[in-house]
Amino acid sequence: MAKVNFQDALDTKIGDIERPPLVPQGTYTVAVAKVPTYTAVGKDDQYQCIDFVLKIIAATDDVDEEDLANYGDVTKSSVRKRDMFDTEDKNRFAQSMFSTRRFLQDHLGVEGNDDTPIKKLLADCVNHQCLATITWRPDNRDPEIMYLEVKGTAPVNE
Repeated sequence: MAKVNFQDALDTKIGDIERPPLVPQGTYTVAVAKVPTYTAVGKDDQYQCIDFVLKIIAATDDVDEEDLANYGDVTKSSVRKRDMFDTEDKNRFAQSMFSTRRFLQDHLGVEGNDDTPIKKLLADCVNHQCLATITWRPDNRDPEIMYLEVKGTAPVNE
């Protein structure tokens, strides 16, 4: 594949620029591409987040073949899975902790015992695989703009 020359791209007419297609909706085998990152979002950083970059390995049978053909090579794509922790609501925070634990242990199969800190599982999750159901979510301010969203995950062997 040829590299894109950025200086040449700057000569592109604005009317010729279109939004690229999104990865088709459906279920994919994915792998954690790198160590998850942590961010804070919301008013006064109310939410602490763990962001997983999931590299697409292959589509499953529920992804439309025509949509895949129109999109191109999905294995060059990735999607972000974000786990959000509400620091102002103890019950929601605990629910997020449990969901993250389930994702790491049950879906990705990262090994650890009851004494293993979650940060160790996060550090060890790179290259672990699971199934991810990808959907499109409209932008809150402009419903014509769609974003990829990981709607759910499951173990590969299900």
